[in-house]
Amino acid sequence: MPDNLVRKLDSLLIDIDTNNLTSITFNFRDPEYSPNSGGFHPVEIRLMKDNGKWLVDYFTDFSYAGAYAELEKEVDILFQEGTVYLAFFGTLKNHLATELAKTTISNFISYYNMDVYQTQISTD
Repeated sequence: MPDNLVRKLDSLLIDIDTNNLTSITFNFRDPEYSPNSGGFHPVEIRLMKDNGKWLVDYFTDFSYAGAYAELEKEVDILFQEGTVYLAFFGTLKNHLATELAKTTISNFISYYNMDVYQTQISTD
């Protein structure tokens, strides 16, 4: 996970006491995104606490798919498992997985910096 994304997530938690939490989920949504007009894909990032240390659990990019245009996982990066899933291709390996993860996260950071997302934070 790039340092600049970690810093951005950390800045979103400035007013949240994380001491007694076990997980934090960030949902980033472009209110204009729709199956007809497009827009920026929704993204969900989950952090989990393990032995007092926060770890990135997953980074998931969603898109509309299917005959009835429902939101489905397009790219699912599972950090703790070390896997990257791409819709219609399945689990990727080696450099393909690494490159897709880097590109997906880099694109998200660029879109986030463009201020296209509304952010919601859920905690457990």
